[in-house]
Amino acid sequence: MSSRPRGGTLSRSRTAGALWLIAGVSTAGIAFFIVDPMTLGAFIIGAVAAVVLGLAFLFRPSPGLVTWSNVAGAAWLVAFGTITVLNITNPVEEVLSLVWILLFGVLGAATAYRWGRTTPRR
Repeated sequence: MSSRPRGGTLSRSRTAGALWLIAGVSTAGIAFFIVDPMTLGAFIIGAVAAVVLGLAFLFRPSPGLVTWSNVAGAAWLVAFGTITVLNITNPVEEVLSLVWILLFGVLGAATAYRWGRTTPRR
C-alpha cells in the first residue's frame, strides 16, 4: 500500500503547477504573434510569471507559493480579462486563444488557493 495520499494535497499542488504551466506556455506561444508593444509586454510578463509558478508548484510546493499565486491570479484576471474584452470583435480564433489563456491562469490560481486552504501551515 502506498503512503502517498490519493487525491490529497500533493496532487492539487501538481494540478495547480500543470495549469500554470499550460497558461505560461500558451501565453509564450501566442506572444510571437502580438504586434502591440503594451500587449506584448503583458504576454511576456504573464508567460514568465506563469511558468515560474508552474515549475515551483511542481518541484517545490509550499504554502507560501499560494500568496504569490493569488497575486498573479488577480493580475492575470485583470490583464488578460481586459485584453480579451478589448479584442472581442476580432476573429473567433483569436478570441478563443485569449479565453484559453485567461481560463488556464485563473484555474491555476484557484486550484493553488484551494490547495493552500487544505495544507497545514508550518
